[in-house]
Amino acid sequence: MLKKTGIVLDSTSYLDKEYLEKNNIKIVPLSININDEIYEEEFIGEFDEVYEKIIEYNGMLKTSQPPYGKFLKVYEDLFSEGVDQILTICFSSGLSGTANSASIAANEFSEGKIKVIDTLAAGGVLKYIIEEIVEELKETDDLDSIEESIRTKVEKSSVDLIVMDLEYLKRGGRLTNSQAIIGNLLRVKPIISLIDGKLVLTEKARGEKRALQISVDKIESKGSPRRISVNYAYDDTGARKAIKELEKRFPGIEINLDELGPVIGGHIGPGAFGICTLYK
Repeated sequence: MLKKTGIVLDSTSYLDKEYLEKNNIKIVPLSININDEIYEEEFIGEFDEVYEKIIEYNGMLKTSQPPYGKFLKVYEDLFSEGVDQILTICFSSGLSGTANSASIAANEFSEGKIKVIDTLAAGGVLKYIIEEIVEELKETDDLDSIEESIRTKVEKSSVDLIVMDLEYLKRGGRLTNSQAIIGNLLRVKPIISLIDGKLVLTEKARGEKRALQISVDKIESKGSPRRISVNYAYDDTGARKAIKELEKRFPGIEINLDELGPVIGGHIGPGAFGICTLYK
């Protein structure tokens, strides 16, 4: 008989609330500070109010990892419900200290009871990986093999974000005011890639159409995609254009439209979108 495994995620997995409840998956939320008001990230379909506040606010946005005590409470609750072990899957430590908070809480329990995995992944890639791991846990309770499976999937993945409004990169301190103004006037669309768990500016395209073309060409150059998630922040206009182009280039491949929450989306701005790919 398989050990009963509890699953804990942070809120940036952006999985549907119904799916989480069906699979008894627990979420520990990250938070965002807007004008000294703290908002915990909620669930898909519940982000609009926070995004509207982000649009209204002109200052720098700050996001925060969950305190270790939040993970500790979730772990205690799961063990009281009768799980034998816990698997915690976190988004990249290159973007947040969330995995560190989870690990500190895990150290309060006996060795081997909780495995915390820093995936070095984010967005749609993280969501897909979790969905596949949930299925794998129906066949195995070996968390070391699960971790190896996650590493293999991440190695065969890519994430490319296309930023539509440079104002939000300016707010985050990544651009000066003049760079943002000039870039927007010239219709510059940065392409930011997730490399070794960190976001890296890899291209600067003139116009949305060119940025999309570059991103789709990159997928083709890397191999054969098996699943593609097009993520969007608040406004899905650009993401839907991307899906049309991807469907032309990769007929028969699973392509989904997925929403990003404000913890990630607030830094790249409403209207930004990302193409997140798992390869064969």
